[in-house]
Amino acid sequence: MHLAIDGLRRVHGVQIREDACVFRRVSDKDSLALEVLMGLASHDDTCCVFGDIADRLPQFARDWIEAAMPLPVPSMSSAEIKDAYADIKNWILLHKENLFSDSAGSWCYKHKQVCPAHPLLSIGDDAKCLASSLQGVNRPLMVNVAGVSCTPWSSEGAQEQTASACEVPHSIWLAERIVRGSRNQEDIAFVECTPKYPMEDTLGRELGSTHHVVSMTFGPEHLGWPTKRLRVMGAAINMATCVWLGPGSPQEIAEDFAAKF
Repeated sequence: MHLAIDGLRRVHGVQIREDACVFRRVSDKDSLALEVLMGLASHDDTCCVFGDIADRLPQFARDWIEAAMPLPVPSMSSAEIKDAYADIKNWILLHKENLFSDSAGSWCYKHKQVCPAHPLLSIGDDAKCLASSLQGVNRPLMVNVAGVSCTPWSSEGAQEQTASACEVPHSIWLAERIVRGSRNQEDIAFVECTPKYPMEDTLGRELGSTHHVVSMTFGPEHLGWPTKRLRVMGAAINMATCVWLGPGSPQEIAEDFAAKF
């Protein structure tokens, strides 16, 4: 995000303050990723570093998900495993309003304590709640940036797709975007993965009624770098707080992006 802002400033001359982008919460369960996130968060004492996204769920939800987890092959077939993860996803979506409390907390590796999972207050104005300041212009743009686990969707992986254990954090992430968007606590969610991930179908199906979903497939090779690493990148834009004024189709979006960068 900092690189994108720097690019807008350098390439297009957009006047953006150095402190315009503030990271409040970061999360990853991988030990190496946590080490990197701890380093990135070291300059800002208000930034929290969390582990598994499931940690913010109520205990009963974590217990239910654990009990519903499928057995590995060959105890269950691939089709049965896929159905089990679909059941978990449907349960999370069905009960999403009760699973994502505004007061939810998660263990913070930086502060060595349970910290609020989401910052509810506006940056620079601790007395003003995001929801109550929705009509004004003095609240920050709340953005979520995520990467879907690429192994199940990569051509180099096992091609598990929705039969992967990665479907659990993926389902939690999707449901959380729906809830936070409906409460006007989040404006945009960015996500990226390998090209086989069905970006438009997945985001459109779950978020299409509340968000405008755009996506494109892009990679460093399109910018002249001698490497091939295509990625599908998408954005879910909360229609209650934002308006999309860009192109329509993924191809048009990619062409517009390439023309700018």
